[in-house]
Amino acid sequence: SDLGKAIGPFIQPITSAVLNISWSWDNFANQPTEETQELLNEGRNAIADPQRVLAYLVTDEQPEAIALAQYYWGSAQQVGVSVGGVLWNRVNPNAEQVQEFLPIPSTGLPTLAGENWDALLAALPNFRDTDHIPKPLTIDTAARQVKIFLPGLTKNQVKLTQYGPELTIEAGDQRRNIFLPPPLTGQPVKGAKFQDHYLIISL
Repeated sequence: SDLGKAIGPFIQPITSAVLNISWSWDNFANQPTEETQELLNEGRNAIADPQRVLAYLVTDEQPEAIALAQYYWGSAQQVGVSVGGVLWNRVNPNAEQVQEFLPIPSTGLPTLAGENWDALLAALPNFRDTDHIPKPLTIDTAARQVKIFLPGLTKNQVKLTQYGPELTIEAGDQRRNIFLPPPLTGQPVKGAKFQDHYLIISL
């Protein structure tokens, strides 16, 4: 199919890196639907686990670069990718710049002096420290709430729609479908608010 031709070259390297297996488009074409769905679910779970897939934003002091990094931060949440922090290229960020990206930490990286990488490597954060990272999606069935972390985006950039058992969030140029668990399946949206980088939906 046209879809297979388009995404075929990307399947093998992505599955090898994330799932520790090697797949091609032929595997998807030949596998029963249930097995293919299981593989896709495994990939989705891997991406949602910051111990397996973790992104960092890179920016400098230019306002345009900061705005773009914030936009990518919000877009990453829409696809379930955790962002561990901000790397400031050849900049020691001030308090205001750090505030722009809270609650994730900011790390200033020094200019590389010749071939001396020691100072640069010493400045890098601990990439295994993921306890501070906000979850892109939290569903609280007891409180009947869905919280979507959407930093770097304003209320006017976010659109919420509901179709049957799923919620659709459009933010920036990304769209995300959220399937609600059985206690909340089919429940209509009673309200939504944008607060502290979160879209909070009440059911």
